[in-house]
Amino acid sequence: MHRCLKIAIKPSREIRWLCFNAGKLFNCANYLIKTGTAKPNIYELYNKLSSNFFKLNLHSQTTTKIFSHVVRGCLNFFDYLKNPHKYPHPVKPPKFKSKKNCFHIVSFPKKCVKIDGSTITLCYPKNHRTGKGRRKKSNLNFISINTNLDLSQLDISEVNIVPKYGKFFELQIIYKKKKKKERKKEEKAESGIDAQSLNHSYVLDSNINGEKNFAFKRNRRMALDPGVSNFFSVVIEGVKKGFLIDGRIWKSLTTFRLKTISELKSRLDSILNKAKKMAQESLIFLFPAPYFLVHRLEEKIYRLWYKIAKVNEDFAHKVAKYILALALKYNVKEIVIGDGFRNKNKPSGMRDIANQLWMKPRMEK
Repeated sequence: MHRCLKIAIKPSREIRWLCFNAGKLFNCANYLIKTGTAKPNIYELYNKLSSNFFKLNLHSQTTTKIFSHVVRGCLNFFDYLKNPHKYPHPVKPPKFKSKKNCFHIVSFPKKCVKIDGSTITLCYPKNHRTGKGRRKKSNLNFISINTNLDLSQLDISEVNIVPKYGKFFELQIIYKKKKKKERKKEEKAESGIDAQSLNHSYVLDSNINGEKNFAFKRNRRMALDPGVSNFFSVVIEGVKKGFLIDGRIWKSLTTFRLKTISELKSRLDSILNKAKKMAQESLIFLFPAPYFLVHRLEEKIYRLWYKIAKVNEDFAHKVAKYILALALKYNVKEIVIGDGFRNKNKPSGMRDIANQLWMKPRMEK
């Protein structure tokens, strides 16, 4: 079982350079498939782009992952054309990355990652390729990132650098979670408890004074009901009092940002509509479209959506920690949550169920 640890990082020159090469390689592979010069196959793309400038600046495993992203999108689109009844929403072919923010995900395998306490060092190819009009190569072959977290005990399998909205970058550390059997073996080795004692309904823990505490098995259940002003109402079996998680703070942090997004979108639509009318009336040469305003408005909208996503993530982590603390305190065995498929906001037209659940409290009154 794998888990992911997400950390927001400041983009350096090397990180932007690697993500830029990945985005350009994505565009090259997408162009070959769309023009018909290559089939949607990873190995064929790898052979045809073997001498590509952007491919030589990346690891081979990174390039194969980029090709797999392109191939997967194309195959899903072709399958949708054959069997459209299987998909609830229309599937589009993969788009090209924009020229201004031409960034894509860069993944580092386990052999290219070194951990020293809280710092991660990521290595990339030593012999970078440079050409006329290209970016200059960097003298460094390693990127060191300080996370301020103890990563020495994690069994890391992969590290990804994910660009968010062009200007923000996120470090995703994918590590393996130990299974129950492995955990039990480690606990036996540390505590020295026999295998027979672990099969009983309790475990003996000796204190300094010689007293013994019995930790019984968990047998209670917890029910969670999502709401609007009360984010969650928590009820525990056998406990008289209930618990309410206030969601008004989260609503206040997101509502004013959503209002500004709606205002910016209305301004952007009015500018684009005016440009279309001018193009139809053949006045585009006299009054050119204000593309600099469109770019500024789109950047502001991207930043606001990024901040909303971070607020949602932070609030969700805090709520999850509080619920886990309650479960450990009252010996909860199972946690039951309301069905998200029935409670989702259907008229929103959003594909992701998680986004629909986040949107429901905002849209309701």
